[in-house]
Amino acid sequence: METYNGWIDSVTGVEKLLASDLIANSDELSQQYSANTPFPHIVIDPFFAPEIATSLGIAISAIPDGDYGVSFRSLAQRKIQLSNILGKAPHIYYAYQTLMGSTFTQFIETVSGYPELEGDRQFAGAGLHRYGGRDFSEIHLDSNRHPFDVGLHHRVNLIIFMNPIWRAEWGGELVLWSSRNDRPDRPAAIIQPAFNRAVVFQVARTSWHSVNPIRCSHDRTRNSMVIYYFNRIGTVDEEAPRSVKWHSTYGWPRQAVLS
Repeated sequence: METYNGWIDSVTGVEKLLASDLIANSDELSQQYSANTPFPHIVIDPFFAPEIATSLGIAISAIPDGDYGVSFRSLAQRKIQLSNILGKAPHIYYAYQTLMGSTFTQFIETVSGYPELEGDRQFAGAGLHRYGGRDFSEIHLDSNRHPFDVGLHHRVNLIIFMNPIWRAEWGGELVLWSSRNDRPDRPAAIIQPAFNRAVVFQVARTSWHSVNPIRCSHDRTRNSMVIYYFNRIGTVDEEAPRSVKWHSTYGWPRQAVLS
């Protein structure tokens, strides 16, 4: 068993971290995941146990922008990312350890149907994401391989919104798009970034998604914990390795960036 700061990768450790009965409901959630459109996904509300969510929300909000390390400023996206969780935010690392441990990973396997998953402990593209005022992400498909190991197939994303205060008028919704002819067609699921809400979704050739522009004041940010899960089992119709694939939406992100 893996340990960190007294947290143990076991059923007991996971149950202390998560909302009650979440692990026990994996079969039911798997059915919802498979049935949901425009591609397999589920929304879990709430995700963490209340006291854990409160503690993590406060801790994440207090991390200064300067610790994030990676800044994306382009016509495709505006956000910052923290991959070095252990180095810059060791007080929240226990949560990531548990969510990449064997018990929770088996839960993700059951829900998604993908076997032999492993969380990316390098947090390449994952970790902590922060969006401030006017930030956004254009419609895109995530890369389908790990950037440092093409033998690892990107299968599932876990995103947990950690904004203790977030108003609907501030935007920042996660949008899942239907697809037609290998292109995004229309917004099919619009998910508010409510506090302690998690989204689990499949990473595949039709998994187009975006983040609506943020309209909060300069002293607010949209924070999320993100983990990518991979496996080494290919499928018959597997895509060739590719990086992130972007799609433009009528230029509104360009107006947000350039205005």
